[in-house]
Amino acid sequence: SKVRFFADGTYGADVSREADVYYIGQIIMYGTDKLNVNFYRGRDDSMYRELIENVRDWTKGNWSTGADKYKLSVWDGGGTSSYYYDWFFVRKYNHLGALDPTVNFVTFESRMPTKPILQSPANGSVTSDNTPTFTWQDCENEDNYRLLVDDDQNFGSPAIDVILPANTTSYTPTTELPDDVYYWKVIAVNVAGENESDIWSFEIDTIPPTIDGDIWWAGVFFDSYDSYYFSPVGEPITTYPDNVTGNMLPLGSSVTIRIRTFHNDVENVKVRIWTGEEVIVNMEKENSDDTYDYWKATISGPDSESKWWFRFVLQDMDDIDYYQDDWPRVGGWGAMSDEPTGNDYLIWFRTKPTASIDGDIWWDGVFFDSRNSFYKYPVGTPRDNFGENNAGTDQIRLRIRTWENDIENAQVRVWKSKASQEVIFNMTKAITENGFDWWEVTLPAPMEEDNWWYRFILKDGSKIDYYEDHEERDAGIGRMYEDSPDRSWLIAYQPIPNVAPEILAVFTPTDVSPDVAFDVKVTVRDLNKLNNVNEVWLVLYSSSVSKDASDNVRDHYTFKWVRGTGFTEVGPGPGNAHLIVAGCSAGNDDLTEDNWTFRVKLGKVAEPVSWNVWAKAVDAGNLEGENTFTDKFTVSVYIELSLDDNSLTFSGQQGQTVGASEYPTLATVTSNKDFYIDVKGAGDWSGPGTLQLSNTKADKNGEEPYDLSISTSWQSLWSNVGWGEGVQRNIYWFLVIPSDTTPGNYSNTFYVRVSV
Repeated sequence: SKVRFFADGTYGADVSREADVYYIGQIIMYGTDKLNVNFYRGRDDSMYRELIENVRDWTKGNWSTGADKYKLSVWDGGGTSSYYYDWFFVRKYNHLGALDPTVNFVTFESRMPTKPILQSPANGSVTSDNTPTFTWQDCENEDNYRLLVDDDQNFGSPAIDVILPANTTSYTPTTELPDDVYYWKVIAVNVAGENESDIWSFEIDTIPPTIDGDIWWAGVFFDSYDSYYFSPVGEPITTYPDNVTGNMLPLGSSVTIRIRTFHNDVENVKVRIWTGEEVIVNMEKENSDDTYDYWKATISGPDSESKWWFRFVLQDMDDIDYYQDDWPRVGGWGAMSDEPTGNDYLIWFRTKPTASIDGDIWWDGVFFDSRNSFYKYPVGTPRDNFGENNAGTDQIRLRIRTWENDIENAQVRVWKSKASQEVIFNMTKAITENGFDWWEVTLPAPMEEDNWWYRFILKDGSKIDYYEDHEERDAGIGRMYEDSPDRSWLIAYQPIPNVAPEILAVFTPTDVSPDVAFDVKVTVRDLNKLNNVNEVWLVLYSSSVSKDASDNVRDHYTFKWVRGTGFTEVGPGPGNAHLIVAGCSAGNDDLTEDNWTFRVKLGKVAEPVSWNVWAKAVDAGNLEGENTFTDKFTVSVYIELSLDDNSLTFSGQQGQTVGASEYPTLATVTSNKDFYIDVKGAGDWSGPGTLQLSNTKADKNGEEPYDLSISTSWQSLWSNVGWGEGVQRNIYWFLVIPSDTTPGNYSNTFYVRVSV
């Protein structure tokens, strides 16, 4: 494309340059009212600062008006040769003149790097790590980052001063920093200038804390799923409506709880337990190392079912803090807080359901969530109520959780709105883990727009209960019912748009013989059902040619199926010479996926190499799907030989050389590979005297000197004959009769073969 520079009412010449890329404008003042303007290529490559155009003697005009009009600033530094660089975009020049071409100058400020945002170490934080990792958010337009770390907020003698590449967002020093308070910042740099982050501070303190009324949260740790900190771990459980993750333990369990703090950092630690009333258990410092103290308490569980909620209370003089479960409530690690958050850990003392059919379903172990991909997959798009929208092509897997061995079986009851039909799907036990069973079933895709309403039926002996949506009908998590209120979840299957058919697979034999029929099965899928498919094309071609080559018996064949017409051979023909129509079959219109079978045979001279298969399906809306399958089968070597004579007759006298009266023998060969015609004899002639086999000669042209003296070994008379169908070559036979040969009748056997 052409661009043209335009400023101060003056057009430059057309310049063949890309539009919408950076250029450099250099404005040079001279005299009192003249400018020279040079335009350079600004892209950062080998052509950087290549001169594009020079425009002389622009008049200064009114500076303020010019600057506003062209968004161009010129620095008058007090001399007549001051100049200023800027960056700008150039729009494509419209030769029709519909729009005036303009130069859009962009100030340096808009090209400056954006401000880096610091992440860690956090501002004002304290760490015992003397090689902390510094992290920040990646900004825009930077060419480099500069990281500065100093014990002086003026950064007069930084301990760390490194230049880092663009897009770097972290740095870990390799040299340990001494204990101190440090200040750090990150500077984003490019040719336009620099942009500094805020200055943050942090403290490195590797000396263990002391009892000083200050609890170091970073050293506190507990994990309800780690047997060192909570033993026995028990079985994880999620309950509803509490929606809290905890640990289930047998009645009367003795539970050991440990928590870690920095060495000598706290005076005491307590476990606050709510059993229906508050219970405080003092923890003892069990052991210590140079870095941490480990506190321990043992509690005895009740003999009857009960839920106990606990949290840790840590005290250091007048500083009291709390360690509780984090949010979301998933158990395991927790978090420190200044005040109780209510996120206590749960211990549920109870007896598991019996592993038998006892007519008792334990409701508290049953769980399903239509908005959770583990329980419903794919989840779909949430609706305002009842359930979710899913594609009409979705096969949806549903799972429901129960206590291990608590129920005999689970079912999904589905109501199909279009058919006004109830369908019961039996679920199978797919997962058993951590004291639970997960039952699973996959619903078939309706392949059309429809509303399916579903709920769960749980059975144990004669006991039947139901898991359905809540009264609020908000989908997601449901609850158990003794009698079904028919609060089913909804799967709103959406209409299936007309999509292109797909070629999923092609099946062929591994090895194919020329002139022998074989089946090619083409697997077609159309989500709008196969009655939407109007054409299926099949191309077989050797690895020596392309798919788009012309049809010929050597290396390229095309076949097709057309609705209403059936199967035909497109080429090489003639007719259906290479297609056995009676052995072909089309897919089932009522399915979305099925096979089209083409029964074909290749010509005798089909190239003996690996062959590729290409297939295409076309639907009623002319949407197409195609696929190529390389090296699907290998064509074997084909050889066919016929001779016009099956006997030879020689008649002559002693001392004569005579030719066979069958003169010559005509060999007709069909082969898909270059070939040889070989001959040999069975042995010396049989008769009243001696007549050696070598006295028999073979020749291509029937003239002396003869090409071969026949022996009992194969010899090639014709070599490297080009492949083809019905290729003919002559074999001339001669017999040299020695003068001392005993007269009489002699016989022998000669062989002709074709080799490749």
